[in-house]
Amino acid sequence: MAYSTFTDVASEFRNITFGSSGALTSAEVTEFILQADQFIDSRLGLKYQVPVAGLNSLKVIKRLSIWLVTSRIKDILKVKTGIATGEQDTRENDPGKMARNELDMIVKGQLLLPDATLVSAADGFKSYSVDTAQEFIFGRDSDDW
Repeated sequence: MAYSTFTDVASEFRNITFGSSGALTSAEVTEFILQADQFIDSRLGLKYQVPVAGLNSLKVIKRLSIWLVTSRIKDILKVKTGIATGEQDTRENDPGKMARNELDMIVKGQLLLPDATLVSAADGFKSYSVDTAQEFIFGRDSDDW
């Protein structure tokens, strides 16, 4: 299941037509969407059942999918066309980086998907360490057991 569509991504690029003769084809963009969505599922699968099905959660995930794909397209267009982007498009404001940061926040429990099903709720297994997002680090010269 795709979280975003070709039309969603193409609407982010007002002056670019994705056709058979352009820098990127619509088939390539569609493949990027599928790859981004698989990446999203691989991250979210640590905490939630995937594919995510809750309507409110899908709105969040759709935005992340669009961000990941548009970031990839921008990077490819920079290389293929040689046109650098403006100052506002720095790596700190990169939509792909923002999407990956939000995915990390979701997995750590700092950002919730309100109507998505938790993995632990689905299979009956619950872990205090996972629920509280504890880091699994053993200390030197200490009894960690």
